[in-house]
Amino acid sequence: SGGQCWVLTCLDCKQAWHQACAGLKAVLDKTTVDSLLTTWQCPWCYMCPFTKPGGHISNKNAKTVQAKVFTTAAIQSITDSISDENRKLSEMIQHLEDRIGSLNSDIDAIQNTQNAMSEKVIRITDIETHLQHQLLGQAALDQKVKSLQTTLASIQSEISSLSQAPLHIHSQLPPTSSSLPSSSLSSSPPVEGLNHDQVAVADIKDEFIDEEEACSITAFLDSLTFADENGHSVKAFGSSYKYTGSRSSDEAQVIPEELKVLTDRIDCLQKEVYCSQYPDSVKYNRPHPAINSVLVNKYTGSDSFLPSHSDNEDSIHPESSIFTVSLGAKCTIHFAPKSADNSEASSSVSCSNRSLYRMTR
Repeated sequence: SGGQCWVLTCLDCKQAWHQACAGLKAVLDKTTVDSLLTTWQCPWCYMCPFTKPGGHISNKNAKTVQAKVFTTAAIQSITDSISDENRKLSEMIQHLEDRIGSLNSDIDAIQNTQNAMSEKVIRITDIETHLQHQLLGQAALDQKVKSLQTTLASIQSEISSLSQAPLHIHSQLPPTSSSLPSSSLSSSPPVEGLNHDQVAVADIKDEFIDEEEACSITAFLDSLTFADENGHSVKAFGSSYKYTGSRSSDEAQVIPEELKVLTDRIDCLQKEVYCSQYPDSVKYNRPHPAINSVLVNKYTGSDSFLPSHSDNEDSIHPESSIFTVSLGAKCTIHFAPKSADNSEASSSVSCSNRSLYRMTR
């Protein structure tokens, strides 16, 4: 990490983790890290006591990682088998080449013997005997040469057969596993009875603010400097809200008075929705999740767009709602399920100027 990230040691397994690898996205200081290390368990050791939703992205990621692990193991097993067979074949070819070399040496030795015998000075009295012996020796030598030639032809045929024969490799994929260890990190405690089957857009209100308020807010936003993101630009106020690809400043900026009139009105809606969904909150005087963060997305033309994403960051309160106010030209927002098997759940929302729609967490 180049010194840009804290290294944390698991209390149980003593494994060292970079902050980012452990999924800790918050900005940590030394005091926080020292306090955290007294009880911190890494993603391998921590076991969440709550059942993870079936459609959670980590399930898909786990299956992807599992498939990659099995594929890599299978490829490695096949590669090892091929390497072993190649090594055996190379040793066999080397052995045959050594045998051929030895036979060639024998042939050369025999040829040298023939030359030496031809060059000998034979006494005339022993010519007949010598010639007879030489003829017998020559016949024996010819027979040995023929035998060696036959052996050499057999070896060459065996080498040719080995070169043309198919290579058979038997490998077995590693056994599969029905589950992998998983972990869950959350900055907010899980909520019992939370409904995860809600629709994407719960409420739509046209003309949520009047034209005068819209003009005032638009004029204020036009005076600000936005940070470019993928397909649009952004400006953030209030509590820090980080997400994949975010370009807004890490420094928290107070929600300006020009937007207070809007956030106060939305906070009232938030309270109504919360009390309606959780009636016991009124009975036990439980406060609703207050609106404390504003993210302004600016689109400058037909080429601007909002990439596909999920507002499921841990920093968002699990019992809160997400409100969107549209200012300017009319646009359409498309919602699609993460699972391709649930294509019928896709929907669209048409957002007119000064309208508001509410999304579930």
